Amino acid sequence: MGTRRSVIELSEKVLTSADRLRCTLIHELCHAATWIFNGEGGHGSTWKQWALRANQVFPEIPKIGVCHQYDIEYKYTYKCTLCGAKSHAHSKSKKVENIRCSFCHGAIEIFLNKKDKDGNILPTPVREPTGFAKFVKDNYKLYKRPDLKHADVMKKLSTEFASLKIPE
Repeated sequence: MGTRRSVIELSEKVLTSADRLRCTLIHELCHAATWIFNGEGGHGSTWKQWALRANQVFPEIPKIGVCHQYDIEYKYTYKCTLCGAKSHAHSKSKKVENIRCSFCHGAIEIFLNKKDKDGNILPTPVREPTGFAKFVKDNYKLYKRPDLKHADVMKKLSTEFASLKIPE
């Protein structure tokens, strides 16, 4: 019989706190143990036995279950301007004007989910970049070369942008 191995891959988009990391890692270690020691996968009875064992060894942590009990924090919220339907994403689409609501085909607004001082999520309308940020967005690819570091490209862009500014 060969040696079984297991690899655990974690998503930093989901694991946004130490508690989430701990609970998810123990859950995934139960999968690894189920495979390595028992040659099984999934959330069957053997996985549940490993989860029960972990819960007995670490009674101070939340009970290990099949599914996580926390909401995933998304960076962006997409909202239909007609019906109000919402969806969430970790990254922003480059062409929001081409996206339509899957329910009513209305236009979509995009919001950046920021947190206030208490940790509450505040959907904030995404604004198009202005000034230097817009200049960088429009010109970065023109200045980027394989032999240049990011800092060097930014220096060149900064110099170029400064030369374009009209004195007041």
